[in-house]
Amino acid sequence: MSGFKGFTFGENDEHVGKKGNRWKGETGQTYRFSFIMWPDLDKGTPNLDAPGPDFRGAMTHYMEKVGYVVNKGPEYTKMAGSPPRSRIGTAVVVWPTNKDGGLDTEKVQRGECDVKAWIFSDDKYKSLKMTHREFHFGQHDITVQCSDTQYQKLTFSPCKENLFRKFLEATNDKGKAIAAKILKDAQEVASNMDNEVGRELTIEQVKQALAGQSLTSGGTGTTGTPDMAVTGDIDDLVGDILDD
Repeated sequence: MSGFKGFTFGENDEHVGKKGNRWKGETGQTYRFSFIMWPDLDKGTPNLDAPGPDFRGAMTHYMEKVGYVVNKGPEYTKMAGSPPRSRIGTAVVVWPTNKDGGLDTEKVQRGECDVKAWIFSDDKYKSLKMTHREFHFGQHDITVQCSDTQYQKLTFSPCKENLFRKFLEATNDKGKAIAAKILKDAQEVASNMDNEVGRELTIEQVKQALAGQSLTSGGTGTTGTPDMAVTGDIDDLVGDILDD
């Protein structure tokens, strides 16, 4: 039985707060994200007007030599020696910015951006949920300010617009090409989201990993109202990319 659960803001997220290709913030840096894991992303037509972006989550244990393991029962908790903790994942477009969060317009115009898996805990999900209530993430990006790399202390602020949506709705070839590249990358990241959140292993496989042995087949995964952000007018920043 899978330990993962799909959910979005206000729908099937009651468990939140109850007891590769990954983005990690660096101290002193400010980033700009567009949420990209929306319903129908797999079809190439993400619905940015849906109630909220999609997330994947599981209760996990972190174990040395193994990484994050999905909890499948009390025997996993006993082996880990501590209760499981929630891990939540989604996919975001990380736009090129300077350290203060201002867009690097030349890179944006060249379509230089990364799609990353963003993995976090309940407290950040709750903070994002509150922001989304006032600033729907299909219409607004967020800036993410990191004040501590080790503990991933992050502060969120909504942006005036959603840059990915601008490209998705573009009518010219240049804008369409950038949107197509983002969608392709996003589909790949989203398809591997469960593995980013945690490894689904049997007890025997966990024992093998703890002993430093190669795993037998079956294991998956990898180791291991706010102020509006001031980022300038999108149409001015991206220049002629979106002009016909």
